[in-house]
Amino acid sequence: MRKPLACICKNADALRHKLKETLYTGTAHASFMHYSCVWLRIFSLKW
Repeated sequence: MRKPLACICKNADALRHKLKETLYTGTAHASFMHYSCVWLRIFSLKW
């Protein structure tokens, strides 16, 4: 009672895509947070 290979491949591909998406949004969010911190620091120095 083995699962078809195509089904497994499809699931793995979907999982990888989801992981990549999560990773991308995570890094984008992290860099955004970093830049906001930098901008906040610059503005606080100016005032």
